[in-house]
Amino acid sequence: MIADGGFAANPQMVAQWITARADCVLARVGPGAHGDGIRMAEAAGAAIGGFGAFYGHVHHRDAMTNPRLWPYPHLDAVAEVAVLIGPDGRRFTDEGQGGVCQANAIARLADPLSTFLIMDDAMWQAEPKLTTTVAANPAMVAAEGKLVSAPDLDTLAAHIGVPPAALAETVRAHNAAVANKDFARLAVPRSVEKHRPLAFSVPPFHAVPLCAGITGTMGGIVIDANAQARTRDGDALPGLYAVGTPVAGLEGGPRAGYVGGLSKAFILGLLAAEHMAKVATTAP
Repeated sequence: MIADGGFAANPQMVAQWITARADCVLARVGPGAHGDGIRMAEAAGAAIGGFGAFYGHVHHRDAMTNPRLWPYPHLDAVAEVAVLIGPDGRRFTDEGQGGVCQANAIARLADPLSTFLIMDDAMWQAEPKLTTTVAANPAMVAAEGKLVSAPDLDTLAAHIGVPPAALAETVRAHNAAVANKDFARLAVPRSVEKHRPLAFSVPPFHAVPLCAGITGTMGGIVIDANAQARTRDGDALPGLYAVGTPVAGLEGGPRAGYVGGLSKAFILGLLAAEHMAKVATTAP
């Protein structure tokens, strides 16, 4: 049975299946997640697929070099009510889809280390109530993650090196969408079913440089209903099973849908064990 945790710590596989800039994303895992199981199964004749997305979180950019900034705190919760911008000062993703989708959007950019979280002080002060994990406020600054602050948006733009006019327009459009409850007309439409954004109203304004943290990769070994690996022709590979993160087909897609590695491990592990026992008792 293969259950090795995926390939988040393997830069070559991350570059092949997720982002060409594997050097610009944070491996938010232990060093053993090298995708060995996926490669061994493929070498044995198993079909692989379903790659392209990952489970992860939005982190301070300094987490790339400062281990105190990961695995916690991450910035998903406050990003879900604020805005993410690229180096042009404009939004590039639907923040309302949540932190996992945000992290995927960051990783897909030409430069995954070029983005910022922009928020007002009310959002930052509310962050401890928004998050369900370790509050980034105050843990991020305590771990030496820089919070860039300014009394107005033009000064903030100058501090982080983005066009002031573009940042001002981004915030203006965001506030208008919040006031009118019309998010479909934004340059990048925003969903509000899960996370309703807040308006920028309380200075000072803050920026956090970001990176994408990859915890669990999606895609891997194609299996059947018994968690048995399938060949490229669709037949079962007798005696070879895969469960947990290195399994294809249960997660991914354009919104990086996920069920979680532990769920895939426990449920598929039970199915695999039951099938193994059945095969063992019916074998001649």
